[in-house]
Amino acid sequence: TANTEASTTVRGAKCEEILEAFMKDMNIDMDASIASLIKGRVLDLHLDNKWLSSSDPLSRCNAIVFALSPYTGSDGVVTIQRKGAQANPQEYRERILAFFLTKCPDQYNMHPTKDDDNAYQKQWASLLLWDLLCLFSVSESPEAFDSLSHCSMLVTPGSDNPRPMTERIAAIVKPLTDFCVAQPAGTPVVLGCQELPTDDNSDVWLESVLSPMGLKCRRQVSDVSITTGFIHSASLDAGFVDMSTVLNAQLTEFLKSLDVSDRIIGTTIRRAQVACYDINQTSSGDPYYVAVVNFHCKSFKKLTGVQGKFMAKAMELAALLVPVEGGEPVKEAVLVGDMNLEAPWPKGANAEEQRKAVLEAEPFMIPEGNRESMAPFGEELDKAGIETFPPLNYFTTLKLRTRFQAQPEKEGDINCSRKVCAIV
Repeated sequence: TANTEASTTVRGAKCEEILEAFMKDMNIDMDASIASLIKGRVLDLHLDNKWLSSSDPLSRCNAIVFALSPYTGSDGVVTIQRKGAQANPQEYRERILAFFLTKCPDQYNMHPTKDDDNAYQKQWASLLLWDLLCLFSVSESPEAFDSLSHCSMLVTPGSDNPRPMTERIAAIVKPLTDFCVAQPAGTPVVLGCQELPTDDNSDVWLESVLSPMGLKCRRQVSDVSITTGFIHSASLDAGFVDMSTVLNAQLTEFLKSLDVSDRIIGTTIRRAQVACYDINQTSSGDPYYVAVVNFHCKSFKKLTGVQGKFMAKAMELAALLVPVEGGEPVKEAVLVGDMNLEAPWPKGANAEEQRKAVLEAEPFMIPEGNRESMAPFGEELDKAGIETFPPLNYFTTLKLRTRFQAQPEKEGDINCSRKVCAIV
């Protein structure tokens, strides 16, 4: 007990020293609200849910961000982080300090040298302060946070337990399974996917949900994150040919010729998956291969015309793919996925003006004043004789930002944009 108390004192003093230097450097008003600290980027939450490695033996504790993550108390009882923070705030605080003392530098430096993104002292000090504030909030207002968590689809209704992954996956793919049921028997289905789950048992969970519906998942194996993939009819699996390596090499060279940044090229190509499917489901006749290119593009920002040229080139090259050595090229090519096109509001448009514009626009259409930045993308597709479905001016994303997201300064803002496309 004495050693533990001494360790806590040392850790607390060290973290206090780091925080004091950080708060002095940032000119933090001690009476400031948490919301104002976030809005002013004193608490920088942009990387909040990414700075955690599943392989890290000393995992980070945050009673809000990781509220449903497993937590084992000193008594050996396994619960979730939110409950652990509420039951024993002092022990939870000790876990926070122990984690940050393995990550923070020896002393706070106002002008750090950037070795990598995670080495910034200011960022670590910011997250340390955020984790302590979250602990304080959750432990001081347990009933409020219990009620809030019960609204989440990640929680089993009527309990504090995380919803089983199979139930979550089934809920996400339900529109797809309903669609398949409504189609004539034997109709081939191919769906491009991004952000597939990557937990240790995720493939087992996916199979348990998809297999009864006659569906199968194939991941982009050349990407270390393996989050991109296809869900397709199981009957198509025997004729599936992954040609990502072939096409992605050609697309990389093309993007380099357009002087696109390495960051855009790297992410866009790494996440792209290219598959050829023989959709001739009969036992006779020649194969009928269709190439499907599944994108999860890094935002090209204002370079939407360049992105349009890229899509036109992808279509051209995909149509030339030869899935069987010595055979013929594919009969058709289709591009699908998240193009990450942006449809920004006119400068200065406030939340109420955004809401009014959306309500006054034609149903499912992006407000006219927001379409200008996307126009070059559509123009390049027109030149190539290809088009998007639905038409480009239709939105596929309509979301309202709330104060519960990591950018509360954008509370009330509306994102009405075109992310997902099928290009034929």
